[in-house]
Amino acid sequence: MTKVLIPMCISKLVPATVVALALVTTVGCSAEVTAPATETAPSAAQTAEAADTGAEGPSSSAPAPSDATPLRFTGDAASHSADCTGRDVSVEADTGDVVLKGDCGTITVKGNANSIVVESAEAVNIKGDTNEVAVRIVGAISVEGMTNSVYWVHAASGEQPEVNDAGDVNEVTQVKRAQYEETLETIQG
Repeated sequence: MTKVLIPMCISKLVPATVVALALVTTVGCSAEVTAPATETAPSAAQTAEAADTGAEGPSSSAPAPSDATPLRFTGDAASHSADCTGRDVSVEADTGDVVLKGDCGTITVKGNANSIVVESAEAVNIKGDTNEVAVRIVGAISVEGMTNSVYWVHAASGEQPEVNDAGDVNEVTQVKRAQYEETLETIQG
């Protein structure tokens, strides 16, 4: 009877061990992504699209809901893509590629050496080093780290976004839409 129990215990233990091993190997490589908030008014991205093409377009954007769950990206050397409409975003990874669509809230970059493309954001805050961020529409840009590059196409209002560069050797530059699109294509592969 003892000989029969040992093989049965092992056969039940092996699948549990495999599952535990699979869970352990994926820890630290996560992206919290849920369904985007619904829009009731035209978006800033739609407004800028109309401005880029010369077409008449909507003139206001939907406010970000205060109760929207923020997106958080972790895991080094990973690629992420998400709709961040009405949500704040935190990029805490290093050497990642992130593409954010929709009208985002505040984008905070705490990691280093990331390439990030954003369709529209209320604000971009960079606290890490050596990040490259291309944003089509932005309200405010704040850079605290070193050797970061932020390229923007349109200000959310006025001629240019509010810029605060408290770091060293950072670059905040307005670019043409073609350069933004080129950066997006490079990241998307």
